[in-house]
Amino acid sequence: MAIVLGIVAFFLALGALWLANDAMKKVESKNDDFVRAYISEIKGSVEDSISAAEENTKTALALKERLKALEKDATDMKNASGDKAVELDNEIKILRSDIGTLGSEVAKFNKKLSKLAEPPQPKKEKAPAAEEKAPAAKKQSKP
Repeated sequence: MAIVLGIVAFFLALGALWLANDAMKKVESKNDDFVRAYISEIKGSVEDSISAAEENTKTALALKERLKALEKDATDMKNASGDKAVELDNEIKILRSDIGTLGSEVAKFNKKLSKLAEPPQPKKEKAPAAEEKAPAAKKQSKP
């Protein structure tokens, strides 16, 4: 009888293993679906980021090449018009000094003009009392 019970126990154990394996497969499939849903969103986001980064890199390289070309053009123009630039700087300095001189002349002219625009002030005659006080003050300071 022990052998029969052993064989039944053996089949029960195999049945339990089979049920446990089946339950584990169901849980794993649900977990896999859950993880895949999140991973697909992340994967799409990562792919978009990678494509944007590649596009930005291409744009940056194009801008870098354009900057080099512009710098070359600027140096070429600077070298070609170097003498003209010096002449223009000298003319600008001369014009600035002329403007400064003109400004001071305009200020002088405005002062003269304002003096001409003022009505003439009548000359005040010296009061005789002031002359009398002055000799008295001289006499007092002598002793």
